[in-house]
Amino acid sequence: MHIVVEICALLASLTRPIGRAVFMDEQACKQRGGFGICLGPTLMFVARHEALGLEPIEMYPHPDHIHIDMRTGESVVHGPFTKEEKVIWDQARKHKEDIDEEIEFLACMLKEDPDNQTLRKTIEQNRGISKRTAGLLGE
Repeated sequence: MHIVVEICALLASLTRPIGRAVFMDEQACKQRGGFGICLGPTLMFVARHEALGLEPIEMYPHPDHIHIDMRTGESVVHGPFTKEEKVIWDQARKHKEDIDEEIEFLACMLKEDPDNQTLRKTIEQNRGISKRTAGLLGE
């Protein structure tokens, strides 16, 4: 249900500057002269889809990736905007997983040879790469 709330907040923040309102049903929208955006059918589709336990809907950007600061109205998207970008994001996630696996492997090797400074340096470098990648992915 938090998806519904974030969609409402995002659309409200996008439409407020031009004087539009966001309504949950068409009747409320029509009562105010039709000058607004009706979310009812879209939100009902998303909620029904989730209730049936179906695969997540492919949306770009996906509502789960949109984060809104309610104090400032500023929104940040930590995810792809297109299908093409999704391929890049998936590759970045896979790369991060590979780095994390390598860190674990090197840590095991370091336990066997605690004085190996090259392993220590490699682990630290990989942790830095993993941390920066996680930051870019919004994790």
